[in-house]
Amino acid sequence: VSLPPPFKPIPCKPVLFDLALNHLTLPSLDDKVQTKRQATTTLTDKGQQQQQAGLTSYVKGLFSWSGKKQ
Repeated sequence: VSLPPPFKPIPCKPVLFDLALNHLTLPSLDDKVQTKRQATTTLTDKGQQQQQAGLTSYVKGLFSWSGKKQ
């Protein structure tokens, strides 16, 4: 018995899946992508509005001496 055993090259991926990929018909995901884009755009718009309101409140808080304490 020889230690360590000799190395043998082996494929890193199963060849069956690599060959079958060209023959598969995958379903279209366009409708799901559009829905996700719309949801992301809506969330981004709301986040920007909240961020702007937060910055405005912060700046007003720096320069106001209204006596309002939190």
